[in-house]
Amino acid sequence: MERYESYKDSGVAWIGKVPSHWIHFRIKFCLSRSVAGIWGDDEKGNKDDIVCFRVADFDYSKGCLTFDKLTTRNVSAAQLQNRLLHDEDLLIEKSGGGDATPVGRVVRFNYNDKAICSNFIHSISVKERYSSNYLYYYFYGMYANKVNLLYFNQTTGIQNLKVGEYLSQTIYLPTLVEQQAIAAYLDKRCSEIDKAIATQQKRIALLQELKQSIITQAVTQGIHPDVQLKESGVEWIGKVPEHWEIAFLKRYCFIKTGSTPSTKESKFYDSEDINWFTPGDFQSDILFDSNKKISDFARACNACKIFPARSIYMIGIGGTIGKIAVCNEIASANQQINIIIPNRKVYYKYVHYCLTSQKEEIILSANVVTLPIINQDKTGYLLLPIPPLNEQEDIVAYIEYRCKSIDRFISKAKRQIELLQELKQSVITEAITGKIKVC
Repeated sequence: MERYESYKDSGVAWIGKVPSHWIHFRIKFCLSRSVAGIWGDDEKGNKDDIVCFRVADFDYSKGCLTFDKLTTRNVSAAQLQNRLLHDEDLLIEKSGGGDATPVGRVVRFNYNDKAICSNFIHSISVKERYSSNYLYYYFYGMYANKVNLLYFNQTTGIQNLKVGEYLSQTIYLPTLVEQQAIAAYLDKRCSEIDKAIATQQKRIALLQELKQSIITQAVTQGIHPDVQLKESGVEWIGKVPEHWEIAFLKRYCFIKTGSTPSTKESKFYDSEDINWFTPGDFQSDILFDSNKKISDFARACNACKIFPARSIYMIGIGGTIGKIAVCNEIASANQQINIIIPNRKVYYKYVHYCLTSQKEEIILSANVVTLPIINQDKTGYLLLPIPPLNEQEDIVAYIEYRCKSIDRFISKAKRQIELLQELKQSVITEAITGKIKVC
């Protein structure tokens, strides 16, 4: 694409050189309003009830809010002051985050009614002489270039963005007409990329559905079509081979829960000796490299729980409850994870496939207060179809053979998504830093 005639050094590493006529500001000077959200009280059915958007409502890929599960809170008129959201406002995640998605994500407010945002979100309004959509893409570029990582602290497991410092960052701005043209260009290009990503995501969903049907069929009815079946008495399992048993998970597995070594003792974390898994590490069916690790010193002090190789790890709380993976090495995990340790009468891979096939049942078994939770006791009462050990091994071999090519196609589609996401980040960064001229 065409470039500008002349450039100057921005003095900011991730921005690099910018067009000579672009003017430098602090982001905060482009804002007419900047205020933290509020959580308020429970819904009361009176005039003070109002829709309150949470970080869970962020659709970061599309840069807007979703309306699938609206939350209503009760906020007094005094508390509401300056907190009502308006068209073209931007919402910044300021608290929460995680290893995979740190705080700092930004979306555009796109709800056509009265609403506020929660205390985990900071809302901003952009002055009329600047383009709100351009600033959205600028924040996207900052996040993609990991600028947010320089401006948060973490206490009690929650990341908190230093909003004041973050909004004091440098922004180089072209004229309003150029801002609008750049934002329009990015809307079009990002829409094209997002459609390509959606195509790959649909492909993955269909492949995973096929894989799931193969697994469920194999672990409930076996792999021999001529075998005599009987009613299992369990709705999701249906009929099983006559010689199979239906048993509680705890009969064949030990169920444990992870723990977190004290963060006050730096020696527990000063070397990377042992994998310590959290829900953010569940990226595939196998766990092998945790984002955070603990030391042998923590193990020697009994500050953590250590689990044997070939254990099955299951997320027991939150939005990813029921997600399951195997770890083939000795490892540890935090308290959000239930660890299932098979005894000698069952093949660990078979148990893993059984649990994978009943994720919906796991979710239904959860206690739901503010977050769905399934503890180690409830995990132990999950029902499994149990064939003889040698048949379990045959079933696993059959599943792995049938799913090998499916997994290969899924991996290719995921790689395509990664490349498309990298392209999107590159296109946005180049446009908002003036490396390409779009008008």
